[in-house]
Amino acid sequence: MEAKENEIKLQTREEHEKEIQKLKDRLDKAEDKTQKLSAQLESMEDKKKIAVMEAVKEAEDDKRELENELVQEREKGKILLEQKEEQLHLTGESCRKEQ
Repeated sequence: MEAKENEIKLQTREEHEKEIQKLKDRLDKAEDKTQKLSAQLESMEDKKKIAVMEAVKEAEDDKRELENELVQEREKGKILLEQKEEQLHLTGESCRKEQ
């Protein structure tokens, strides 16, 4: 009888140990999956940061280009204005000579 009780206890203990090992294996797999997902998330966040930085750089480049175009257009406008003033001045002098 005592031998039978010991056998039952041994079987129960072995079953518990097997169950514990199964749970440990599942836990290890879950931890591995968590680490992989965490690494993917970090990678995605890094990619987002890089994309934002590239977009900012592109916007800054566009801004600089537009500022340069604006300066060039202002210079063209000044030159055209000076030419018009010169023409008006010359036209005004020729009108005075004719009078």
